[in-house]
Amino acid sequence: SPVMSKTTYLIDMEGNVVHNWKTRNNPGLHSVLLPNGNLLTSGSIKPNLVGFGGVGGEIVEYDWNGKVVWEYKLYDENHVQHHTFQRMPNGNTLILAWERVSKEKAIQLGRNPKTIPDKPVKQKGIDHNDFWIDFVREINPQGKTVWEWHAIDHIGTGPDQLDINYTLPIPVGHTYPNFDWSHFNTVNYIPETDTIVLNSRNFSEFYLVNHKTGKIEYRWGNPSAYGKG
Repeated sequence: SPVMSKTTYLIDMEGNVVHNWKTRNNPGLHSVLLPNGNLLTSGSIKPNLVGFGGVGGEIVEYDWNGKVVWEYKLYDENHVQHHTFQRMPNGNTLILAWERVSKEKAIQLGRNPKTIPDKPVKQKGIDHNDFWIDFVREINPQGKTVWEWHAIDHIGTGPDQLDINYTLPIPVGHTYPNFDWSHFNTVNYIPETDTIVLNSRNFSEFYLVNHKTGKIEYRWGNPSAYGKG
């Protein structure tokens, strides 16, 4: 799904285009061919609520002929879907998203106020004055939320927690050390162990989360993010 195109292509192992779908929005960076031949893809709803990469807003399922057979919108002033999603074996869908968190709330969670900009930070023409922190929502086929996992519920400095004061250096971009603090890129599912797989680009780590308890049971990639390297 080319980012700046409303066409998604199915390509065989010899590079031939064997099918394509016309989508109503540019992709929000992820598409999946389901076992039944349908296309499950994210769409980037305008106007963008944030200027970070990967912003979407909706998940849409198209049948082979391009008809919309299922859709879910996660896009309002305080929440927006981004990057990836995963259709689970039971038919539910895991969705990665950001939620708006105020600077005051971030300070309550332990953020050093000296590291928070005192004026909005502009990225891609959008002013950012609040944090956008990752969460995962699981919905059933009817669109009802059946499970959620929020990064803000796991703030701390322990091996199973996320340090709200661990940040990227400013030269990588002015929003990344602050308002785009966590920036997850992936959500996936391991049915054999009922495990949610997440990763954080900014932390340079991936996480295995217990689907029943929400606990981070394993992490790998960057021990310095929790004082171990």
